[in-house]
Amino acid sequence: MNAPAPHRAASAIVRRFGGATLRTLAIAALVLGTAVVALLSVDRVNRPAPAGDPGIAWVDSTARHRRLLILHVDSWRDSSARDSTLFPLTTALRRQGASGTLQGVYEGFTVPAVRAAFTGVAETQLVNLIQNFHFTALPLSSFFRDAHRLGRRTLVVAREPFVQFGPVLEIRYDSTPGQDMYQTDAQRPRIALDAYAAGYDVVVCQWETFDWVAHEDGVTTARYRVAARQSDSVVAAFAAARAPEDYLLVYGDHGHTWSGEHKTGYDIPGFVLLIGPDVTPGASLDDLSITNLRYLSSHALGIALRGAPYDIATIRRAVPVRSDTLAGSPTTTDATTDATTDAATSDAATSDAATSDAATREPHGWSTRPLDYALVLGLLLGVVGVATLCLRLLDGPSHSAGALVPAFALLVVAMLVAPRIPPVDVWLRPAGLPAVIGLYAIGVVAKLWLFVRTAEGRWPAALLATAGVAAFQFWNVIYEQPLLVGALILLALGGATLPRAVGDRTVARLALLQILVFATLRVPLYLFAWLDMVLLGTVLLASQPWVRARSALRDAGLVLVAYGCTIGWVPGGLEWGFLYSVFPAHLVELEVQRFLPLILAKIPLVLVLFLVATRRAPDRGFAQVLLLMVGLRFVAVWVLSLAGAPTVEIWPLAEHGGYLAAFVAAVVAWGWQRRVTTTLVPAIATSRS
Repeated sequence: MNAPAPHRAASAIVRRFGGATLRTLAIAALVLGTAVVALLSVDRVNRPAPAGDPGIAWVDSTARHRRLLILHVDSWRDSSARDSTLFPLTTALRRQGASGTLQGVYEGFTVPAVRAAFTGVAETQLVNLIQNFHFTALPLSSFFRDAHRLGRRTLVVAREPFVQFGPVLEIRYDSTPGQDMYQTDAQRPRIALDAYAAGYDVVVCQWETFDWVAHEDGVTTARYRVAARQSDSVVAAFAAARAPEDYLLVYGDHGHTWSGEHKTGYDIPGFVLLIGPDVTPGASLDDLSITNLRYLSSHALGIALRGAPYDIATIRRAVPVRSDTLAGSPTTTDATTDATTDAATSDAATSDAATSDAATREPHGWSTRPLDYALVLGLLLGVVGVATLCLRLLDGPSHSAGALVPAFALLVVAMLVAPRIPPVDVWLRPAGLPAVIGLYAIGVVAKLWLFVRTAEGRWPAALLATAGVAAFQFWNVIYEQPLLVGALILLALGGATLPRAVGDRTVARLALLQILVFATLRVPLYLFAWLDMVLLGTVLLASQPWVRARSALRDAGLVLVAYGCTIGWVPGGLEWGFLYSVFPAHLVELEVQRFLPLILAKIPLVLVLFLVATRRAPDRGFAQVLLLMVGLRFVAVWVLSLAGAPTVEIWPLAEHGGYLAAFVAAVVAWGWQRRVTTTLVPAIATSRS
């Protein structure tokens, strides 16, 4: 017996959308996996010689009773710490000790920042997921290992960031069932100060509340000010608990933007404060690299490191520095140092070979290893193969070689010029609230014009979409509501899929994409108004006959505009700030790798928005131009890597290559799904009948 009609319809829907999902995931995994492998190869090409640990120069045996309290204030940015209205107690403490701006690491995350702080070496790798997001012990020569060799006991009240230093320290934190992470974090200072009172030589406490609140609410909110005052009181409590002969080191591992974001390449410094018996009161430590914290921590325990990699000129303003530690080679051990210290110094010298993973990438000339060139050639062939497969999956005409030449030239010029353009979110920022409101009104008009044009004159659908999206944008700026976002997405999905007029469905799709762009890229209200105007201008320009006649140039311009809106106007394409409005902050911070599919999926949203608005099909010709743009980025990355360029020069190209790979995955998956549903499935059905 045949199944009832509703059951057959439901089965058909499940088969259709289930198959579409599997096809999309398979294509996305192929494209993004290829991009990840290509990026991983960069860290293996032309690697510099490992940098050895400068090691211990001498140890003052009379300083056995010195102890060190360390407070790690996560995301303690310099401008906030210097604000006396946010940190009044810290402002007073700055007169008792040395303080200043702390320059973080290029990666902009806690784990590499902590590694640099206590190993004394800042390493930069393009794709360092294992060390930065998989928390395991590493073979590191560090301040904690030196303290352990000298028999000093270290207790760390924290979670993952300090595990990388291995079993030379004890890790403890309260994990009482039923407590959320804010409650657990509030217990850490008490645990740390109790351990200090119990006689531990080094006590480290990681305070994360300030970072979580910055991520969730941004800098300008009342909750951020409350979190700052709470953090200020923790700093004051540690200062009050410090014994006169001991030291207190308080530092921020990185800063954050106005919206609470931090990422690779952001240059937002942290803050550092050092108080101790021989610390110069009121001394300035401005522009001190975070790698110097190892030297300061070692000084607190009476350990003098050789000064070669450290900023001795700045450190000398705060604490006394012995002249015999400034050479790059070991010096004679101080006469007061006992046999244990001699053994520790020898052990430190022999451990230099263990620091091969802590090498900073510096320019060092073209690679002389044939294996590097073979690796790049093999990857290039693999990438070409994947690109060929992607094109074969798509339908539609290809661009001719002659048409691709001017498009290629435009992409090259854009790649060379883009790094010299300042971030547009700075110079497009309006001055004052009236300008913001004016821009918002202009954006609403542009949105209405776009919806009316898309709806082919169907005003009710255009007015409803404009009112819904504009109201959502305005309200969500004041108060983020995940349920409201979900309800609007469901409403737009219904309008995009229900059997209504074509114009109504297209308007619903555009409204859905605008909601997703605003909710996931966290574009400020004034920038979203500019995005509306650019989108409308692109639609009007793309409809001109002389533009349509130059199809390859049109596609190149479309990709560049969508790419610029994704990367240029938004602080960072790979930022995951939108997750904080849906998931608890501690879950996002500690398990961010689990959200990677969501983070990657939101990158192509602006491109899809532009394609839908301009009615450009994701066909073979468009994919050709997009693959040209991706290929330019990756070829440039490999050439620079083979030439020995520093990572700070390679990273922007590589990062944007990853973003563009997400563009490719979206376009190919969408184009393949469109081909299957409009061409292959009807053809198969016809042949069977």
